[in-house]
Amino acid sequence: MTRPRVAIVSTYYLPVLGGVETAAARLATYLQQRGHVVQVITSRTSATLPARDQVDGVAVERLGPPRERSARGKWLLLPALVGALVRRRSSTDIVCCIDYRGIGLAALAARLFTGTPVVFQAQTDGVIGGARLRQWCAKAGLLPNGIVARRSEEHTSELQSRFGIS
Repeated sequence: MTRPRVAIVSTYYLPVLGGVETAAARLATYLQQRGHVVQVITSRTSATLPARDQVDGVAVERLGPPRERSARGKWLLLPALVGALVRRRSSTDIVCCIDYRGIGLAALAARLFTGTPVVFQAQTDGVIGGARLRQWCAKAGLLPNGIVARRSEEHTSELQSRFGIS
């Protein structure tokens, strides 16, 4: 069975070091070692970093003009990220968002044009992370066994069947 081609999107990536960046690097390496074609898409944090690169054997594309890491950076990346994902629609089977607060919106916007499934991997219990999201869903009447949860489970099962993921 052919392994799905995965685009991992992370606001920042190596050589920037942090928890999210480390998680993205581990995931990219793990998936590549399992036979997936992996492309990391991130922002460019320095003019000395090439727009296209290989980091530990993983293909990396850095978008936009060079800008330092900042809280605002995740929002500045969104238009370029939507464009990059749309351009890659024929070479990407799954988009995985690491720390999805800003980039998740871009991935979902691109999905409107590409139909590519988007997987979110929250690295923290931050603004849109696990516990808070569950609280907001509960306040909105979206229960763990409700329609949103069922659709999510159906989507997960579909991806597992389609790509032989267990």
